Amino acid sequence: MSRPLGLPSLTGRGGTHGPPATLDHHAGNDTQQAHDAFLRIATNRRERTMIKVSILYPYREGGRFDVDYYCGTHMPLAAKLFGAALKGWSVDIGINAGPPGSPPPFVAAGHFLFDTADAFYEVFKPASDTLLADIPNYTDGGNGKILISEVKVTV
Repeated sequence: MSRPLGLPSLTGRGGTHGPPATLDHHAGNDTQQAHDAFLRIATNRRERTMIKVSILYPYREGGRFDVDYYCGTHMPLAAKLFGAALKGWSVDIGINAGPPGSPPPFVAAGHFLFDTADAFYEVFKPASDTLLADIPNYTDGGNGKILISEVKVTV
């Protein structure tokens, strides 16, 4: 079985009763280098942490949410106003709550990446009036719920 280039292989010896899986140091120098790089990243992850600001728009039966406007106008406007402090952004559109055909808990979620929460607050304050005034152009549900989180893993 092949594995992605640069990732260490895990081997378990002795079947279900043997020792747990371990890093196979016999797989070659590339494996050791990948393992060392992982340890460096894990050790320094606080330096690499990003903050994600998510705006979650709850699903409402019969509610209006203009996905095209949100993705094509509102989010690019926010990105422009946030400038270089913004490290990336994305939009998720709700499909369901798990079971097929069930309504999603959120119709949409907009996500912004920043180096720190303070970097977000610094750029949001001067942009807030413009962005809040734009909300009625894409939804009749008012302000979304805001979640500020620390990104721990991105693959």
